[in-house]
Amino acid sequence: MSFKNVKRLFVLGLSSLILLCSCGTKTAKDWELVTDANKDSVKYTVAKTWDYEEADKIYFDILGEDVMPIVGYWGPYKETMYKGAEIPSLRTDEMWQLVKDTGVNLVTQNNDAYSDSKETLLQTLDFAEKYGLGYFMKDHELFILQRGTKDASGFFTDGSSVFGTQEDFNERIKEYVNHKGFAGLDFVDEPSWSMLKDGKNSNIGKVTDMYFKALEANGAANKYPWLNLFPAGMVTKEGGNYTEYLKSTAEILGYISYDAYPFFHDRKDDLNTSHLYGNLGQVYDAARESGVPFWAFVQCGGNWDTFDEHTSCKPPLLEQTLWETNLFIAYGAKGIQYYTMCMPHSNFPYIEHGGETGMFDMFGNKTKYFHAAQIANTQINACSATLMNSTQHGLIAKGEMPGETRASDLRSYIADGKFRELTEVDSGDTSALIGCFDHKGKTMLWVMNNSYYDNAQVFLTFDGRYCFDVVQRGERVKIVGNKFDLKLSAGEAAMVELN
Repeated sequence: MSFKNVKRLFVLGLSSLILLCSCGTKTAKDWELVTDANKDSVKYTVAKTWDYEEADKIYFDILGEDVMPIVGYWGPYKETMYKGAEIPSLRTDEMWQLVKDTGVNLVTQNNDAYSDSKETLLQTLDFAEKYGLGYFMKDHELFILQRGTKDASGFFTDGSSVFGTQEDFNERIKEYVNHKGFAGLDFVDEPSWSMLKDGKNSNIGKVTDMYFKALEANGAANKYPWLNLFPAGMVTKEGGNYTEYLKSTAEILGYISYDAYPFFHDRKDDLNTSHLYGNLGQVYDAARESGVPFWAFVQCGGNWDTFDEHTSCKPPLLEQTLWETNLFIAYGAKGIQYYTMCMPHSNFPYIEHGGETGMFDMFGNKTKYFHAAQIANTQINACSATLMNSTQHGLIAKGEMPGETRASDLRSYIADGKFRELTEVDSGDTSALIGCFDHKGKTMLWVMNNSYYDNAQVFLTFDGRYCFDVVQRGERVKIVGNKFDLKLSAGEAAMVELN
């Protein structure tokens, strides 16, 4: 998909939605569009209200209870030098407006810590507030959480330290906790097994407990700390148990955030399916068993591992980034994160070997990942209230799966292809994946094109004539009928909800 075609997706808008159900066998009894002119006369059966449990979620007061966290990893940073060239500061209104334009609502990680540069970090919080965003901030004066060094066996030792007392925490965060741009403290990215194996008695457990108590002491709430986990392979190499690693974090933080980047060189379709689906399945299980939501990282770049032209991670296509985002939503993720948003200073050298990292390059110019994130986030934000209050009940798969994955490998796979009122899914020669959800007792479907190369047409048949809210490309329409089809670009998804 070219950038020109990406832009056309937004220009088409509502006119595309009105045509999205135009299957070749359409008759008046199949479906009809609900308009102001016919809304009082169109007839349909009210959908059943099913038994349900409240969805597992956390939320941030800075965003609101029904807004899904969408995190941009690596925010706008200060000026630097690279190979004798001046790289300008990205701490500008123009850059923060572009961050807003991506659809991201939370920002984490850059080179600054509050303990080292208070004025700079307060300016960052001001930028975040101005553009309606939240910022996760580092403060090393009270604690440092890091992976430490490796022992003789090659395992990481816990290199983290807690410097402050509870009173120190209470007093310290008074300086910024009630700033409207402050989302929470940035704890650590990819803690080792050694840092979490002791659960609440680990340094991470102690810091988290002190932080939550400090929030309460300052009359603040729903400002969760940011902490992101390793994929499974890194933990098992350290001699750790990945399930325990996940569940320990769930108990401490109340959510699970992790990364596992799937687009590799020398793989079928460039996709490491075992890395993606295996890790996602473990996170899915741990989150369900712990009763917490999970967040997942989306790959926005590649060739970032070594100074080599052929490293393990391959920069994905725009459509692959969009597909990965929609896969996580179909699985029930309650938070989406992007690695990376701005290109970190440390990644500049990888450019020489085809490295691509971020929605913005080293000069703040938009990349293809900016457009991928904007497309995905436009849809997510339009469906956010429903997604945050829905519980995933299973997955229906039709057509060929990406890479070497089989449909039966999916967690919560629905083998007969039916869910509640949905009696049949037909995608013909194309590929589809449908996340099946309960939304406060009503049925909701996240219908995605399960190919990142080809367009798809997905036919949905129901056991009665119902009224549906259909959201595609951020635009919402109502239709009434018992059968309709969705036309989806590569990697794209639409939401269908029964009324």
